[in-house]
Amino acid sequence: MEYYFSDRKFNIMGITRTTGKGEWRVSADSEVKTTDDRPAIALTLTIPFKTEQEQAIDEMAAENNFVLYQDEEGNGHQMVIASVTHDTLAHIHTVVCTDAGNDLMNEVVGAYTADKAYTIADYILRFTNDSGWEIGINEFPTDVRTLTWTDEDTSLSRIKSVAKDFDAVLSFGFVFVGTTAVKRVINIRHEKTSDSLISFEMNKDINNIVKTVDIYDMETSVKAYGATPDGSNDPINLIGYRWTDPTGQFVLDQYGFLHDTIAVQKYSRLLSNSNPNPTQSDWNRVKTFDSKSQAALLQAALADLKKYNHPNVNYEVDLASAPYVPLNQTVHIVDENQNLFLSAKVLSVERSRAGHYTKLTLGDYANEQPNLYSALKDMAVKIENIPKAIQFYPWIRYADDDKGTNMSAFPSGKKYMAIVPNAKSSVPSDNPADYAGKWALIQGKDGADGVPGAKGADGRTSYFHTAWANDVSGQSGFTVSGGDGKKYIGTYSDFTQADSTNPSDYNWALFKGADGDVGPKGPQGLPGVKGADGRTAYAHFAYANSQDGKTDFSTTAPNRKYIGFYSDFSSGDSRNPSDYNWSLIKGADGADGKDGVPGKAGADGKTPYFHIAYADSSDGRTNFSLDTPGSRKYIGSYTDFTQADSTNPAVYSWQLVQGPQGPKGDTGPRGYQGLPGAKGADGRTAYAHFAYANSQDGHANFSTTDSNRKYIGFYSDFTSGDSTNPSNYSWSLIKGADGADGKDGVPGKPGADGKTPYFHIAYADSSNGRTNFSLDTPGSRKYIGSYTDFTQADSNNPSDYNWQLVQGPQGDSGERGKQIFKSSYESVPHMTNEWWSDLSPTTSVDNPPKIGDTVITPSGNIFQIDTVSVGGGGGGGTFGVGNVLGNIKGPQGPQGPQGPQGVPGSKDVPYTYIQLGTPASPKKGDLWWHGKTLNDATALQYYNGSTWIDQSIQQAVLSIKKLQSIEIDTATINSPDINAPFSHTALSDANLGKFSSGNTSMQYGHVNITGNVENDQGKADGHMLISDLGPSGFISRERTPDNAGDTQYANLQGGKLNLSTLISAENAATKKYVFSTFKSTDNVTYYWNNTTAYSNIDFSWGYIYYARRGNLVTVSFDLNAIANQYQYLRLADIRPGYQPYLTNKIVCACPSFSYAGESATMYSSTPRGGTVGWYGVISRGQGGYAGSVTYLTQDDYPTGDSYFG
Repeated sequence: MEYYFSDRKFNIMGITRTTGKGEWRVSADSEVKTTDDRPAIALTLTIPFKTEQEQAIDEMAAENNFVLYQDEEGNGHQMVIASVTHDTLAHIHTVVCTDAGNDLMNEVVGAYTADKAYTIADYILRFTNDSGWEIGINEFPTDVRTLTWTDEDTSLSRIKSVAKDFDAVLSFGFVFVGTTAVKRVINIRHEKTSDSLISFEMNKDINNIVKTVDIYDMETSVKAYGATPDGSNDPINLIGYRWTDPTGQFVLDQYGFLHDTIAVQKYSRLLSNSNPNPTQSDWNRVKTFDSKSQAALLQAALADLKKYNHPNVNYEVDLASAPYVPLNQTVHIVDENQNLFLSAKVLSVERSRAGHYTKLTLGDYANEQPNLYSALKDMAVKIENIPKAIQFYPWIRYADDDKGTNMSAFPSGKKYMAIVPNAKSSVPSDNPADYAGKWALIQGKDGADGVPGAKGADGRTSYFHTAWANDVSGQSGFTVSGGDGKKYIGTYSDFTQADSTNPSDYNWALFKGADGDVGPKGPQGLPGVKGADGRTAYAHFAYANSQDGKTDFSTTAPNRKYIGFYSDFSSGDSRNPSDYNWSLIKGADGADGKDGVPGKAGADGKTPYFHIAYADSSDGRTNFSLDTPGSRKYIGSYTDFTQADSTNPAVYSWQLVQGPQGPKGDTGPRGYQGLPGAKGADGRTAYAHFAYANSQDGHANFSTTDSNRKYIGFYSDFTSGDSTNPSNYSWSLIKGADGADGKDGVPGKPGADGKTPYFHIAYADSSNGRTNFSLDTPGSRKYIGSYTDFTQADSNNPSDYNWQLVQGPQGDSGERGKQIFKSSYESVPHMTNEWWSDLSPTTSVDNPPKIGDTVITPSGNIFQIDTVSVGGGGGGGTFGVGNVLGNIKGPQGPQGPQGPQGVPGSKDVPYTYIQLGTPASPKKGDLWWHGKTLNDATALQYYNGSTWIDQSIQQAVLSIKKLQSIEIDTATINSPDINAPFSHTALSDANLGKFSSGNTSMQYGHVNITGNVENDQGKADGHMLISDLGPSGFISRERTPDNAGDTQYANLQGGKLNLSTLISAENAATKKYVFSTFKSTDNVTYYWNNTTAYSNIDFSWGYIYYARRGNLVTVSFDLNAIANQYQYLRLADIRPGYQPYLTNKIVCACPSFSYAGESATMYSSTPRGGTVGWYGVISRGQGGYAGSVTYLTQDDYPTGDSYFG
């Protein structure tokens, strides 16, 4: 067995073997499968290592790496190394692996109800979405179910639940896609529960049999409860259900108990010599099932009673040796000394390839009759003696060369393949010697010219031409010199020896496609009839460069144009080319092939035939062909005594020939930093200086740090500090129109030694400067290179420059900007704990409101959010606001200017004058305002026809800019904005002895009173009092001095009073509060009692009285007992609205009215925390009992019940 170790990207890091030679050897291994934990598999490997291998084993077999292997049944397994034990002293490295599918335990899926019937594959893909797992083998392609899950669960548990509903068995596996990549698959198969026909006998296959018996879970009667239907508070039970057992053994009584009339006679508590066949005093149990109907509940209870109506008998069988038996298959146990004959299911299998042992754990034992065992033995003997035809198994292995170097069962990275038919074992050998001479190059480079065909009738020679490309037209990547990495192959034949370079001359076909789906595993075929002499037939292969096999004949070198076959009963390959039937390995598409290759006749005169077919799936059913390999991925073979090839794919044994090209590998790591250059001639260091500006002389917005400018300046000298004088720099436009050739490098100032340093610049599109290198055209190039020397001319060698990225990639998107929300709730200044659900557009935890966002209330007030909290409010969280910033309606504008004097009207219409001088030619009824405008008018007069008379103002509507020193009596004031300041007003209650100064305002539908808290000297202490009365209700609060919270808060809105009190320090960074709400329903007492008596076997009647005020419930019991046959027998459900907060902690003692010291105790659940209800335990089963208990509840108020204030 080979175990392949890979990293997380499926790069093979090493191979360990249990047999054969190799760098790594597994000294001990253990693979464990169990029925309880399917589809999971546990694998443990122990690998010895040498001192020089210690680092390598640590890297290869590290935690989280993968272990890949293929078991004897052909199933691929992908394991994850979950733990590692590395013993340096003992040189032992041990890994414990779990199935890769266990990663689905880390994914949680929610409740789900299917809207229609779906297949099992649909459900599994839904619950493993985006996990990398795909569907492999699926033996349930068309079965559909409509399923529902009401709770969340892990993805692994959910798909196991799906499999249970479909009666399917899941397994995790992998398949290679090409030679490198791995596809992870979930296989879906039918449960194999057949009889293995394997028997284990005492003192032969069995060391010991231990029998254990217990009665811990026994029952002779069961009270069953099912699911609770929608709209009901009571679970389904069997009361009122009618059912009759045709055998008479099981009886359903009127109380919903299912009895076993035979078991009670054996195990009743009343069993005695005087009462040998009792019918009462069952071993009763109360059990809950998930049944949704009485019929289903009856079947569940019946199955449970049949399982537990007898002692539990179990056997522990110590097997001396055992073959591999699949899970859940039946085996047989025989101990003739005890006359013990059992059947058992295989519950777990532990298999060790290195230790060469298999351990089985058996269970579900059942007694068998001795004659059944004899029949099984006879059947086994008959099967053993059935004549068997010679069955060939194709062994396929891959290697690095034609010597079998680094031989592997997988094609990953291998160039050669060998196929060897074997009649003895279906498990391929791992010994390269068994494949000697059979190695063939999977794909080699094409020769220069086509293969010449046989001469035609006219004596002309035909040539077969081959080319390769990356697309079906042959235009992309066309080549005639080798097909490495190409996807398509093109061929044609003509009479010209040279290969055409025109892609259209070729017929193109895909020869490397995507790996197809894994097909279902076919059933095992029936054994064939035994040959007359029972001898073994052998298939022989040879290779040559001519159709008669005589040119370059070889049985070991496959690099030939023709392959020859024959079969006989001799294992040695013939050296005579005439013994072989020859075929061109690769040529133009020919006519239908001939029948299978006949072998030489054996001694009995019968000729065996070796047959080959080709297909695109592992079961041979996709694109099956007898004579056209084409681009098909699988080869199938079998041997019989019939010359004609079978057209039934199931007859062939199929093997993958070659998978598709793997994906492009990841980019390699970044190289090391280059070595520093040599120092200049004088040993002094030259420095390059950069600056930036928005003008060509560098004076506009000069900066040595901010590169967001239009111009860049450079100079170089021997001083490390940057100059702040723009004149020291040579300035260039960073990006402009393409100019003429640039000049040489910018000369620096002469140094002390008189030598002038030059600073050189170049541009490119790669970090090494070799892509689009340019000395004078920055254009859109991404990199700038520079260096300094004492040579004026710029170098054309990119490696002379130090390259820097000028512009990086696009940055991430920024956060969203400020947002304006419309609130359905009328906020007041400095209000906190407002709910997100009041805002529109809708917010969420993924898109919450932010500090600085704007809120507009129903009255039009504008606030800015100053606090945001997640959780604790409707819609996902709460927020707070500051002062009113304004109103979207805006304040009323000022009085407009006085319009110009109009022309006096007609003689019959009075006219109003606004002027200083006396109006000329007035008429009766005219009015005269003394002033230049109404704003500065000092008097009003009325003209009576002869003189001007002083006049008072008598108008229904009066528009006045400002009233001062005026008293208004008996008036209605309509104003959107009224302010009333107050000063040093005395306070009461919690602030008794303190005072407040502030303002009372009425605007936008709200009366707001805001004031400070000050002492009797008028000094404020930092607290602010805010009261607000609006259309929605009333709010009162006192703010803390840091204005970050409230010391007290009251809110009367929506028919309830909301209160909060600060319980932490006022200056605490995180303030803590006690919140409460008071409604009318909090201040009444609800009560209820049953009018129809409750009853069961223990109580002839019972009445329960409930009373509730607030969160306190008092329950009183009035009971009459008739028996104490059962303990914790359910009497009634607990009425909704009165159910206890501590569901399984309520106990009520009910003293007896009839017997002193006796009592009945009522419990809110069974001792193990079963279904909530009232359960009774009676010390004496007669007489009346009464009692009461008070407890807390968090149920909603039972508003449908009676109540009083």
